[in-house]
Amino acid sequence: MFAQAVHAQTLKEAIAMTDNEQYEISGDMFKSLLQKEPANGTNWFYYGENYFKSDNLDSAAIAYSKGLQAEPGNPINLVGTGKIKLEKGLNSEARADFDKALTMSGSKTSLVQSEVAESFIRTKNKDLSYAIKLLNNAIAVDSKNAELYILLGDAYSEQNNGTLAAENYNRALDLDKKAVKAIVQKGVLYKRSTNYEGAAAEFQSAIKLNPDFAPSYRELAETYFKMRKLEDAKQSYRKYLELSKNNSMARMRYASFLFMSGDYADAQTEINQLSSIDSSNIGMLRLSSYNAFEMNDIPKAKMLMEKIMNTTIENQRTAMDYEYNGKILLKEGNDSLAAENFEKSYQIDTTKTEILQDMGSMYMKLKNTAKLLMPTSEE
Repeated sequence: MFAQAVHAQTLKEAIAMTDNEQYEISGDMFKSLLQKEPANGTNWFYYGENYFKSDNLDSAAIAYSKGLQAEPGNPINLVGTGKIKLEKGLNSEARADFDKALTMSGSKTSLVQSEVAESFIRTKNKDLSYAIKLLNNAIAVDSKNAELYILLGDAYSEQNNGTLAAENYNRALDLDKKAVKAIVQKGVLYKRSTNYEGAAAEFQSAIKLNPDFAPSYRELAETYFKMRKLEDAKQSYRKYLELSKNNSMARMRYASFLFMSGDYADAQTEINQLSSIDSSNIGMLRLSSYNAFEMNDIPKAKMLMEKIMNTTIENQRTAMDYEYNGKILLKEGNDSLAAENFEKSYQIDTTKTEILQDMGSMYMKLKNTAKLLMPTSEE
């Protein structure tokens, strides 16, 4: 019993490192756990989660698969394999894995239900109603688990139901006064509604409660950026980097922040350093291409964008991929293809209203009056 308690505490600490976005440290902790217990499927699952949350899907898939091989009777890694399939748009295959995991675990345990629910909240192919149903079932089994209420709040937040989201974050805090994630998510809720003052106050409260929780500083930095407090934003981001131990994902987020703030030269410095570590990461390719364009290095921007388009399928491409591909094509004088890319960008993200003006000008130039009238219609 004592050995089990020590193991559980160590696993809990490793998960906490993942939550704190210290992915490399957490990864080392999971490796140590797995050296001691290579047949522990739960350890493999959380090792996969560490990779998944650091945007390394290939390594996550390997960890989930090894977990299934190590402990076939443990359904948790089926949730992992399902999550990978869901992220790739293989919805029916993902559902099959989730259904099998839920059947194996039964209705009296909350873990598999909550992890399946989280998959439908976090991935691109969301099913928020189903996630809410699963979380309510999990809460019926484990009503004192603050994490379940945080997840339920996240699901309602994704549904743009701020009232129910805040209600569940507050329930989590009633159960656990130190649930810093609940406070951070309340801040995210305010940020999504463009109440940046309210968001900053929540993030500052989270920092006061737990000064070592790195995501609080990242969210505060991005809120300060929205408030145009750029120096405060950079200071908060530097603290985030310090607490997250300068891991690759954290530095990439910082480089993205510098790019979004228009500091292209400093962004390029970060990109150059990160490229020496991992130049094939799709997020790195994206940022490198966008930043090269803004620094007027069109050949480099084009070369990197071609890599992005050649290594992704259509549902994996982002609005910014199509936006910058359109900008590159426009620089090359290919107005027709540029217009098509701008249209695809707007279809993915209709908040990009500034694209409409460019699209209208190009369709006017191309004398495409049908497209001019309906800039978001499909071909």
